[in-house]
Amino acid sequence: MNNVGIIIYKNEIHYCVFDTESRIIRMEVLNYNIDAPTLMSDFRSLFMEIINSCQPNLIAFKVSVDIRKLIQYKYMYYPLGILGLLCEENGIICIERSNRWITAKINNKDKGDIVKEFYPSKQFNKKNIQAAILAYFNGE
Repeated sequence: MNNVGIIIYKNEIHYCVFDTESRIIRMEVLNYNIDAPTLMSDFRSLFMEIINSCQPNLIAFKVSVDIRKLIQYKYMYYPLGILGLLCEENGIICIERSNRWITAKINNKDKGDIVKEFYPSKQFNKKNIQAAILAYFNGE
């Protein structure tokens, strides 16, 4: 069973696939153009690419509540409605998480540090570690 964690940034979708049975973790990045007139269709296509290739039973995504510019709605809020609908249509559990949940500690340890300990050979950065946390801790 696969769990997917998704973080959306301007022009990038970072996602992590966590296989709850084999305990294998895989990270990917998809790109999009925020200025494309087909942006919502592009999000739908990209999310379907993730769903079709990963066959997840659960998708967890980050919801940002700290919008500073109106343009951020185009990539921080609108695509989440599309993702939620696709999850509903495909029978996938859909969980939204906040930055506070992602950065919360477990037994006084950062979730990111816990993931890094289990997967020391993976190259984590500020963006993909959040997707990894979403996939990993929603699979436990």
